[in-house]
Amino acid sequence: MTVEARTSDGTVFTLPVEFAGAQGTLLGLDQVNVVLVPELRGAGSVQLTLVVNGVRSNTMKATLQ
Repeated sequence: MTVEARTSDGTVFTLPVEFAGAQGTLLGLDQVNVVLVPELRGAGSVQLTLVVNGVRSNTMKATLQ
């Protein structure tokens, strides 16, 4: 599994995944913990995408300050 962060200028960063698995208290809910790389500081709007076994997830948008 990888997590990609795409900035508004099209730069893509691969984020280190610290944990991926069952959330623990809610049955069927999984979580993914990633480390935001320093290059994303102040990036503004960033699109995050999970890639698992070559299959891409829907994109989530986050604003980074």
